[in-house]
Amino acid sequence: MGHEIAPVDGLSDLEQAPSGMVHKLVTGLRGSYGGMMMFGMMSTLVGMTMINPFSVAAGVMLGRKSYKEDAEARLTRRRAEAKAAVRRFVDDVLFEVGRESRYRLRTIQRLLRDHFREIAEQTTRSLTESIKAIEESARTQVADRETRAKAIEADLAFLGQISTWAGGGDREHV
Repeated sequence: MGHEIAPVDGLSDLEQAPSGMVHKLVTGLRGSYGGMMMFGMMSTLVGMTMINPFSVAAGVMLGRKSYKEDAEARLTRRRAEAKAAVRRFVDDVLFEVGRESRYRLRTIQRLLRDHFREIAEQTTRSLTESIKAIEESARTQVADRETRAKAIEADLAFLGQISTWAGGGDREHV
């Protein structure tokens, strides 16, 4: 039909921005601070200082765990955003395809309707002209027959007169 489907909005940038060193550090410190404090408080009950190798090791492990959980949460969030973006994109494409197909279907229906209407009109004109020609021919034949019938009647009348004259005149002269 010569039309192209209108472009739909593209997918948003789905690349995950790399987390910076500061973000990693803050996330790790947030997790390690709670772990160090928790193990530090427990170690003070045993008589150790608050900051000791066990509490530091626990802080590092909990900081690492906190960082991994944060990375997984960011990845899950980005995946959900990507799914939503793909869903919106597919919805946009389906909407455009549906709209364009309805438009093209209406255009094709109009073209077919006009085409067959023109064929029907041509056929009707042709049939009307044929009927008129047949009626004219019939009228002409009827008129010719009437003229011929009148001529034959006139000839019969003339022959009748001649027959009467010939029949009556032969007897007198004979």
